Amino acid sequence: MNSLFLTPARSPNEQFIYDSNTHSREINIVDAQRLSNWKEGQLYFKNAPFGKLVKTIERKYNVTILYDQEKYKNNKLTVKFDHDETIDEVLSILEGILQNMKYKKNNDIIFIN
Repeated sequence: MNSLFLTPARSPNEQFIYDSNTHSREINIVDAQRLSNWKEGQLYFKNAPFGKLVKTIERKYNVTILYDQEKYKNNKLTVKFDHDETIDEVLSILEGILQNMKYKKNNDIIFIN
């Protein structure tokens, strides 16, 4: 059985990986803040394209989001959502960040203008 051990390395943004089958060792550079947020159930985006943010929100809240991809293609967002925020709260935050964005919900389908 292949065992991988992930432990903090020498600095906050390094991660040490050890594979017990191959005895290989590797240090990767990671975003420690993002990993920490993920473990706490938060959604954290750093300079993320709007489309990536939408796909993640769709998976988390089990919804479909329809929007004009051309209109939002150049939007990159840095934002953090707490684990207990509702879909309406998340969309409201996005409305506050993105000028002229409005949304409508119809059951599990969300339309963004």
